[in-house]
Amino acid sequence: MNATKPFEETKLKALADEKFAKAYLEESLREGDMDAFKIALQDVAKVRLGMSGLAKETELGRETLYTTLSEKGNPRLDTLNKILSALGFKLAVHIDKPKKPTQKTTEKAGKKATRTSKVADSVRQKKKTGRKKAA
Repeated sequence: MNATKPFEETKLKALADEKFAKAYLEESLREGDMDAFKIALQDVAKVRLGMSGLAKETELGRETLYTTLSEKGNPRLDTLNKILSALGFKLAVHIDKPKKPTQKTTEKAGKKATRTSKVADSVRQKKKTGRKKAA
């Protein structure tokens, strides 16, 4: 009978692959569970740099990292950015669902376009009058 590898060992080995690690982090974020994301970051950090290496790269203390990525941790955006950057990743924003323009947003866009047009006309007018005076 073949012995199976423990899940944790298999997971950590798979996380050595950059694309797998990226998908793992994205999926934990997609679920919207910050605790799952912090665990995923810990897992990726263990494989890629180790917590000591991550501490050195981010210039954060090891204890700070453990606390930040713990269940009780509440990492700030700049801290998450440092951690992700040290691991070779970056934060990004994507459109979730395209929103249909409402009448209000359409009206706002129209008013903004009108204001922009008036400003452009005003600038053109000033340029014309400036040229006439110079002549």
